[in-house]
Amino acid sequence: MAGYSRLVHILTDIDVVLQYPVLVLSILILVMSAKVVSKSLARLFVTNIAFQSFMSTLLYVAQKIFFENPRGPRKIFDGLAGIVRGMYIFFRASTLNGYLYFSTLTVFLSYIGYGKPTLFAKLTEYRTVVVLFLVGYVWTIVNVCLELPRILFSDFMLIFPGNTYFTIPMWLHFALSAILYSFTIALYITTITQIQSIRRVLKTTKSTSSLRRHWFALKSILIYCTPPNVFIAVALAGFACDSYTETRGLFMPQNWKSEEDMKQWTEQHDVCSDIRVWSQTSTNIRLFVTSFTALIAFREYRKAIQNSLVILWNFVVCMRIVPKFITKNLRISKAVFVTKITAMSSNA
Repeated sequence: MAGYSRLVHILTDIDVVLQYPVLVLSILILVMSAKVVSKSLARLFVTNIAFQSFMSTLLYVAQKIFFENPRGPRKIFDGLAGIVRGMYIFFRASTLNGYLYFSTLTVFLSYIGYGKPTLFAKLTEYRTVVVLFLVGYVWTIVNVCLELPRILFSDFMLIFPGNTYFTIPMWLHFALSAILYSFTIALYITTITQIQSIRRVLKTTKSTSSLRRHWFALKSILIYCTPPNVFIAVALAGFACDSYTETRGLFMPQNWKSEEDMKQWTEQHDVCSDIRVWSQTSTNIRLFVTSFTALIAFREYRKAIQNSLVILWNFVVCMRIVPKFITKNLRISKAVFVTKITAMSSNA
């Protein structure tokens, strides 16, 4: 028990520490998307995911800086702290519910880009893409409300009394998420089959540049989407556990003799506690993996980073920040470095 308790504390600490790297990576992705990376399906997808991660981690940092030790009037800061905390919980939940929709949509569009080019052309028209992503945000908002009805509508907004059962919305949320996740897995299998098919064609015939580009695009999408989707499987188990606990009324303080009894049951007798801990504490691990893989999986972002490194090296050399003897000893010159980076870019 002591070992497991230490593990829980370690996971919680990792979740807290990763808030800051995720914030930095999200800002980096948003800046690169706005200033460097050209328009593409990958940029649209990555930007929408990074925005939700940015809002979640920014609100967390705001809580830490402004509301843990406020210096202004206590009443005003308490009210603002409650609003910021509610927004943080909402955006933290949206990072998963939004990712599930946007990743499924992106894999689907990437797949039909090769299999059904006519349909792909229609779905990727500007107005259609805007509608699809607006639907994604509606899906995200609705699913967050279905996932956290007690926290949002009973604890924060005080719309419903504390003894209200939220069984139906929570089970509906689990069902919708499970259906969409199953559709995602089916798309995965189909896409992997298509990748293998294109690979055989590339080996046996002289392929067109468009076919090769599509092969690279499919591989990038799978590389980007696969690691976070492993964490979503854990989250789905957490959704089912929370819905089961809500059905039994065990989230209601009114059904317990005291808060201490409720806390003791949660820590010692709740069969879902392990799944819930892993699901909740893996949120920022998932966001970090999502942000980091975006910079690796998609060629546009890789090239942007490589070009930034070249610019940075040129700046360092021109300003003579690097001592000459270090450059000489390492046998690295500006020309060699630029050549290597350019070669990496051309091979990416």
